[in-house]
Amino acid sequence: MQINLRLRDKIFLAILAVMLLLFMVQKITSFGKPEEAKKNDLVVVEIGEKATLQVLVADTPQKQFQGLSGVEQLDSNKGMLFVHENLGRRAYVMREMKIDLDFIFIRDDQVVDMAKNIAREYQGEIAGEADYNFVLEVNSGWISQNDIQLGDRVKISGLSENN
Repeated sequence: MQINLRLRDKIFLAILAVMLLLFMVQKITSFGKPEEAKKNDLVVVEIGEKATLQVLVADTPQKQFQGLSGVEQLDSNKGMLFVHENLGRRAYVMREMKIDLDFIFIRDDQVVDMAKNIAREYQGEIAGEADYNFVLEVNSGWISQNDIQLGDRVKISGLSENN
C-alpha cells in the first residue's frame, strides 16, 4: 500500500515535526532550572529569620529521581524541595550532578539534620539521622553562609497538593 502525499501535506507534516522537536528540546533543557520554572512550580522556604529561598518542588517519583541532576548552575537562594508524604529516612545520591550541594533534612517545620559540602563526585548515599518528610537541596556552603542550625524553624509557603 503506497500513500501519495501532496506537497502541501508534506510541508505541513515537516512544520509539525519541527514544532514538536522544538517543544521537546525546550522542555528538556529547562527541567530542573528554578529560574526558568513556571511560577506555580516554585515555593518559598523560610528558615528562621535567617534565610529565604525560592525552590522547585520534587513531589513525584519522576521529579525526585531527576532532582537537580544535570543542572550546571544553581543561583544563590534557589534550590529544590523534596516532599514526602510520610516521615522516614530516605537515601539521596549525587547521580549525574554537576554542582556540589548541601542537604537540609526537615521534619514538618523544623531542621532535624544537615549534610554539608557534598561533592558532585560523591558516590555514596546521603541520609539524615532523624526521620523527616522534606529534604532541601541548596548550593554547597549555603548552610554555613546562612548559619542554619539544628532546630531552626522552617516555613514553606505556596506548597499545595497539586504541585
